Amino acid sequence: MLSAFAKANPITMRNPILSSKSKIIYYILIWLAMAGVQMGAAWFWWPAPWFTWLSDSLLMHSLYALSGLGIWYVVRYNSPELRNFWNLITTHMIAAALLTMAWVMAGQWLLKLVFGSQEQYIAMLPEVFPWRFVFGVFYYILLVVLYYLLLYQERFREKTLREGQLEAMVKEAELSMLKLQINPHFIFNSLNSIASLTIIDPEKARHMIIALSDFLRYSLQADEQPLVSLKSELENMERYLEVERIRFEDLLELKIDVEDAAQRLRLPLLLTQPLVENAIKHGVYEATDPVRLHISAKAEEENLIIKICNDITGPAGTKKGQGIGLQNIRDRLRLLYNRTDCLVIDKTENTFTVTLTIPQDVA
Repeated sequence: MLSAFAKANPITMRNPILSSKSKIIYYILIWLAMAGVQMGAAWFWWPAPWFTWLSDSLLMHSLYALSGLGIWYVVRYNSPELRNFWNLITTHMIAAALLTMAWVMAGQWLLKLVFGSQEQYIAMLPEVFPWRFVFGVFYYILLVVLYYLLLYQERFREKTLREGQLEAMVKEAELSMLKLQINPHFIFNSLNSIASLTIIDPEKARHMIIALSDFLRYSLQADEQPLVSLKSELENMERYLEVERIRFEDLLELKIDVEDAAQRLRLPLLLTQPLVENAIKHGVYEATDPVRLHISAKAEEENLIIKICNDITGPAGTKKGQGIGLQNIRDRLRLLYNRTDCLVIDKTENTFTVTLTIPQDVA
């Protein structure tokens, strides 16, 4: 049981007071203060030179300060989670009695060696003995309370750290799953188009395969970068749009309007591609007339603002899907920035606009 507890608490194996210089200094100062208080009380009640009581108090409190470090091991192996209440109380009562008795007897033996020539002082030691024992038990209780507080503080810190790590792992796994939804959806549509083009236009099929290959290569190379520059994202969007231009030819009219200041700002990898794909899917798939797709970006205070607007004409606006793209973006932005207002949709009779707000002050 003890070994299991020790393995489960590797950080708390060492004495927490000895874990830092500041704690050691505070520990020494507290014992010096208590030694000063006891010296003053003893000098007031028992006749003896103040220097004698000062030496007496410093010696006894130094001895208890050293012995008190060992109380940590009693606390460490008697956690309330492992022992019932009465066993815990009994253990500490026995430990307090044994430690205090040993401390008083060892201390008085040393005091007799140091002050053996002062007969009046030596004669008072038996009278002081009960008071020392009471103080020793009191010190034991104080140290036990202190150690339990430090123990629970350390465990709370460890628990918070573990929960933070677990939350980060869950968030990373969820983001990975969301990212994995992007490529298969796009690849499925592209491969269908390539399959059709291989029969009616092999040259376009070849160009489409090359463009698709470049797009996937970007996805793989940038997979270790959670955030990329808008410039890099736009370059990859061009690869994607090159594939779509081959598929839809003159039906797609594209306009990209990006401020220079926005080029260096950062956003999550492959964030805009599903939105552009969604715009093309609902604006171009069944259109008979050219459809405009307008992509704009600007820097505004501490945010990157991206707008993707597409026309809705005729039956193209009625095409339904599973909503993976928009929900994917919402979930990713919520996980990354802990905000629910990063994606806003504005739909009119003729246009569908998605506005992204990407905070730049979040690491």
